[in-house]
Parts: sequence; C-alpha cells; structure tokens
Amino acid sequence: MSEDREQFQVEVPQRLLDDLNAAYGRTPRVSGEVERAILSSAGARLMGIRARNRWRVAVSWGAGIAAAAMLLIAIRVVILPRYESPQPVARQTQSPASQPRPTMLDAYLLARRIQLGEKLSKQWDLNSDGVVNQADARVMAQAAVKLEGGAVQ
Repeated sequence: MSEDREQFQVEVPQRLLDDLNAAYGRTPRVSGEVERAILSSAGARLMGIRARNRWRVAVSWGAGIAAAAMLLIAIRVVILPRYESPQPVARQTQSPASQPRPTMLDAYLLARRIQLGEKLSKQWDLNSDGVVNQADARVMAQAAVKLEGGAVQ
C-alpha cells in the first residue's frame, strides 16, 4: 500500500505547505485506495470531457462548412445572373420585332470570348469571312447601336 501511495506523492516546497496549512488548516490523511479511486474517477471524467469537446468541435466545423456551401450555392443560383449567349445578328431569320436586338454587352462578351481564345462555332461568323474574330464582335457592336432608319446612335 505504501508503494501505491508513493507514486502519488509530489514534492512540494515546505514554505508552500506552511502557507497552505496556515490558510486552510491541516488536511486529513487519505488512504491510497481512496486516492486511486478519486484519481481514476477524475481521469475518466476528464477523458469524457475531452471526447465531448472533440465532438463539439467536429459538429461546429461541419455546420460551418455546410453553411458556407449553402451560401455559395445561393450566390451561384440566385444572385449571379445566368448569361445565355445571344443569337448572332447576321443569322437571325425572324422578324426584328420578335427577336431582341443585341446589346453592347453582348458584343463585349463575344469580343472577350474571342480574346480568351474560346472555340466558337461558325454561327458567330457574323461578317461571313470564314473566321470568328474581333471583326465579328465589331459587327455585333454596330448592330447594337444601329437605329431603325439605318443611322447609328
């Protein structure tokens, strides 16, 4: 029993012991068996607290990641407008009243796609020169600013 008790003994400076005894009085001696039970119970409780804390951290991280994913989905679906490519002006076969006229934004986006080297189909060859290039974007820009009478805005 004395061997068990020795493993729990901690060397404490005598001055500290004197100060603690003066402040709180002498503590009763506890048997080694009771000490082991207390330490075992405290260790088990501490491990349980640590396990719960790990679980709480994991749940909070998971909730944060789920919230961030939902926010990104909401931004993508609701806030960011979806852009659909306009039909090339030169290839429109319907009457002008039923087909919306291209805008300068449409011309800019076509020019940007050409500048980025995107592979575009031949329907975007608006000036019929066999190549989709910046000249086609200029044709679309001219169609965007053209008035009904043929004048340019």
